[in-house]
Amino acid sequence: MPRPSHTGTTPVADLNYLINHRLPLNIWNRTFHKFLPVVTWYITVSAKIRFLNWWQELNARSNSKSKSNRKHRLLQSQQTRRPSMPNKLIISCLFALVSFSSTAGEPLHAEELYKNSDHYKIAMRPDGKYIVSYDRDDDYDVIELIDPNKETSSKLIEVEHNSKTRISDLNWIDNQSIFVSFASRRNGIIKIDYSDGKSKAKWRLLEPEGRLVDSLPNIEGEVLFAHKGDARSDDLTVYKINIKDLYAGNFDSNFEFVEPLDDALYYRYDRQFNAMFSATFDDDEVMQWYFKLDDKDGEWIDYNSYELGEKFTPAIGFISDSKIAVLSNETTDLVSLVEFDLHSQEFGEVLFQHNRYDLTDAGLNPDGSIAYVTYFSHGLPTNQYFHSEHIRLNKSLKKSFPEQSVSVVQASLDDNALLVSVRGSDNPGQFYYFDVSAKKLTLVRNRYEVQQDVVYARAKSFDVKIDDDTYIEAILTLPTSNDNGVLIVNPHGGPVGVRDYAVFNRNNQYLASRGYAVLNVNFRGSSGFGKEFLQRGKEQFGQLIEQDISAVVSKVEQEHNFERMCSMGSSYGGYSAMMLAIYHPDKYECVISNFGIYDLPHLFNASNLKTQPEFQEKVAEIVGDFDESLKDVSPIFFAEKLQAPVLLMAGEKDTIADFEQANRMKYRLKQLGKDMEYLFYANTGHGHKYWSGDRHEIAYIDDFIRRKLDLPLPEASKDNDALAYDKVVIADAFEFDDNVANDEHKAAKYYQQAADLGHARAMFNIGSYYHRGIVYQEDIEQAVHWYQKSSDAGRASASIRLGDIYQQGQYVETDYDKSYQYYQQAQQQETHYGQLYIAQAQCLGQGVEFDFEQCMAKLFYQDLPEHERRWVEKKYLGTQRSVISTILWQAQFDDEQLAKIQQTMKEKYKLDIIDVAVDEVESGVFKPEYYRGDYQYSKIEDGTTRFTVEKDVRFGTTITLEANEDLKSKYKSNTMLVVHWLPPKEINEYESLYLVNTDLQRRLHLDKKLSKEELLIPGDWTLEVRSLTGTVLHTQTFNLTADEESQINQQISSDENTATEKVVSE
Repeated sequence: MPRPSHTGTTPVADLNYLINHRLPLNIWNRTFHKFLPVVTWYITVSAKIRFLNWWQELNARSNSKSKSNRKHRLLQSQQTRRPSMPNKLIISCLFALVSFSSTAGEPLHAEELYKNSDHYKIAMRPDGKYIVSYDRDDDYDVIELIDPNKETSSKLIEVEHNSKTRISDLNWIDNQSIFVSFASRRNGIIKIDYSDGKSKAKWRLLEPEGRLVDSLPNIEGEVLFAHKGDARSDDLTVYKINIKDLYAGNFDSNFEFVEPLDDALYYRYDRQFNAMFSATFDDDEVMQWYFKLDDKDGEWIDYNSYELGEKFTPAIGFISDSKIAVLSNETTDLVSLVEFDLHSQEFGEVLFQHNRYDLTDAGLNPDGSIAYVTYFSHGLPTNQYFHSEHIRLNKSLKKSFPEQSVSVVQASLDDNALLVSVRGSDNPGQFYYFDVSAKKLTLVRNRYEVQQDVVYARAKSFDVKIDDDTYIEAILTLPTSNDNGVLIVNPHGGPVGVRDYAVFNRNNQYLASRGYAVLNVNFRGSSGFGKEFLQRGKEQFGQLIEQDISAVVSKVEQEHNFERMCSMGSSYGGYSAMMLAIYHPDKYECVISNFGIYDLPHLFNASNLKTQPEFQEKVAEIVGDFDESLKDVSPIFFAEKLQAPVLLMAGEKDTIADFEQANRMKYRLKQLGKDMEYLFYANTGHGHKYWSGDRHEIAYIDDFIRRKLDLPLPEASKDNDALAYDKVVIADAFEFDDNVANDEHKAAKYYQQAADLGHARAMFNIGSYYHRGIVYQEDIEQAVHWYQKSSDAGRASASIRLGDIYQQGQYVETDYDKSYQYYQQAQQQETHYGQLYIAQAQCLGQGVEFDFEQCMAKLFYQDLPEHERRWVEKKYLGTQRSVISTILWQAQFDDEQLAKIQQTMKEKYKLDIIDVAVDEVESGVFKPEYYRGDYQYSKIEDGTTRFTVEKDVRFGTTITLEANEDLKSKYKSNTMLVVHWLPPKEINEYESLYLVNTDLQRRLHLDKKLSKEELLIPGDWTLEVRSLTGTVLHTQTFNLTADEESQINQQISSDENTATEKVVSE
């Protein structure tokens, strides 16, 4: 059965990205950015290309004939039967199966919802007996081998979470070999040994740089590989090469598969017609090429070209020697499957056209007839097949998964095993193994790890008739539980050439699980419904588009009884949300506008670039001509009509909807005295780069709506963890995040709300506020009270904090026994974290008998296997270094013990020398110097050590070192020091002790910056530096004096770095 892929649109975005970054890699391996429509993750275009090759190969088995050319023979495969038709499907589960049909559920946890997929890649072995899966585990990325028949799995490879080791693709070369492509352009091969009944993997990294073009599943041990032979050039040459030569990097010219194409962006091989496709880019023009390998005088032929940004029409396949089928709307209103003559370079017969929707994919049989087409029907990816057996099989699969999109993504060579993808609006994605003979479906992977009892909302798509010629498709997502009677009208961005889908939508799911209904509308201008429908949305800002939305809202109101209504949107959706509330002040009770536009004339002159004629033409095509009429549909010019409370959210680095748009709207609403809140993200553009931003945005939106509409929190039948997490996300942004303006009072308010919901870290931070006298009056009893609540709730750091309080004796009487008990509790709560403090107590003999050997074992995780130790030490690196510095500063070791810890640290930190002395030293105030976009503090401006205390003053010492022992090489002089800063006694909480790495060739800067008001205390700061031998290398006291205008604040500062300053929030 053919394997359609669902990319949503043809991959113009991917090609543009490839061109802009000039990467000579296979375009199809690129992953779409998370801000593209959600559907694009389902199957990358690379899956489509592999499908086309497989489909051609599958259908060629019955009638393929030998052909030859100057270098090779056309690849052939054996004829096999088509898959038999199951009468009844049996579903079993290798992993947890989720029910998506429940009617009640808990509020979804934002941390679990807004994150990358837990599953990256999946591929079935050619014979269908095994499946390889690439997934994200808690500690590692894992490549796992799955036996779907036995329903067992085993790990093959574990790699650290790292962008350099991130795998971009997996392909079976044969039944024993898996080709691995890394995002870093490197490649490798996993060889699997099945001999003793247990799968064992051997991994080998390939030296040659390049990309796999085709795995040639019917040619044992050979692949098509595009290799960059010249380090000075990005040009790729395709070789048909065996694995042995690939290992050896033997790219002999005799192995060349096709004549190289200069500046090729990618290569794609058509097995059925023995042809190669490619594309090049030059001066904003993309050119498409093909090469018929059977032609004796074959050459690369340019068959199509278009301007960068125009619709990309890739070849679906050959329908004859001179004609290909393409997806295009060049001669039709709807994107259709159209014949294209390679010689005349003209479009011909329309092979298939849907009566309403643009096609997104298609496949051909070997004789050129249509195998399948794909389109979005009511927002859901839909496959239409043309062979009777495929139609029956598809119906059977659809029956097993009602209201889901079902696709065959891979088939075994004998067609008896299929890998099936299932997804829908209430299903983020699953992969099933289908045994055709046994009529059995086995769940092998969930796209996301499944929370227990999770319930997703199912979207309903429907049409609304606007006039005789216009139907608007809309999508309504109703709450799964805690229905609060609020409808959120959520227009999409764009507005032209974008659309909403009835697929899994994180925002809709989050909101539905908290009681909201969400309405999405594919108004005129949306993509997927033909050129005319799209064109009708141009120059309709605040006009037809909002009329379409309002017509759909009226229809929904007739069929549902919503008590309240809010408008919400991003980009154009933010503009539309504002306009809807202006047009219908009696309907909308709140407005959430994110990254929106509010002043349409400003689009034409926001920057020098945007005053250029070329740019203005593009803006005018969508918005309308630059004239006074644009003010009539610009919210900023009649904001006085707004009656609903407004939340403005924007990115200060937004260059699409320029930040000035939101800033002007904020100013105007404040001027009018409107009920308005704003939240501007300092390091964000037109949307968030990291999931943390998305979590904060949606949590704040929910909080805003509840405050303005006076809605209670949704009920959670089990625990309040998801609701408490939302409050902590908001609080963290006000306390720590550099992305929004810090506000400790707001942070404390949300931490208190989270603490009331049982959140352990929030309790810790409330304790920290009392401890530091920030927001609340300093109260050590209250601090200990909240630390204890946090510890009782299971937070190890709270137990550590309590242990530190009793160990240091700064606020209570020193009690080593009690301190040690808290450290023990921390170890029970978080083993590898707490054991560091057990080690500290054992090395210092505090609360427990001195035990150097046990201290060393715990401190350096000596009892853990090597691979686990590396991961644990990486996770707790800061804490481990902090504890080591405390031990070195306070412990009384004998010479043998000191030598042992020194040797251990030399090995761990790759130190060349331990015994050092000061060569040169200078102390004073550092001078700021502007360098490469930031201020650097590398030079002492004033050598005085007595100066006036003032905010942001930076003072300290620069030191160069010399060796007290012989060096093997002057270039190998790495060492480590222990640094201690003692502040004035009024703020002794800021005493810090830490390790610093340096070398003899470097001038080391040890400085302190008074960056917070609470640090502006007159008094002495003392710096002391020791070597790992315990020798005091340098001591310097800085005397800070007050002036008449100094504002003294004796509060203890917040700080995220628990490794160096312990009395902090987390």
